[in-house]
Amino acid sequence: MSKPRGISSPEPAFEGHCTDALTAGNPPYRVQVAPVPTVIDEKGEPILDAFIVATHFPRRMTATGFGQLPVVIGAGVAKILVGDAVIRSVPLC
Repeated sequence: MSKPRGISSPEPAFEGHCTDALTAGNPPYRVQVAPVPTVIDEKGEPILDAFIVATHFPRRMTATGFGQLPVVIGAGVAKILVGDAVIRSVPLC
């Protein structure tokens, strides 16, 4: 089983620590999408000093009567900033 791709973007301009959630032993963060996108911990409490930098949903192009349209084919992931650490591949819930 291959590892899903994370969010590709240039490294941050600051000297922070960058971690991939899929290889870092599964940090306790998740991104709650509704009603407002929020970074939460394992207990469901919001993390006040965390920010969502980007989200990504895997997709593929599917032929329709209107031409090729992107279709989401899997669970989304986010890149977040907690303190001075950038954490990638954080699951959405």
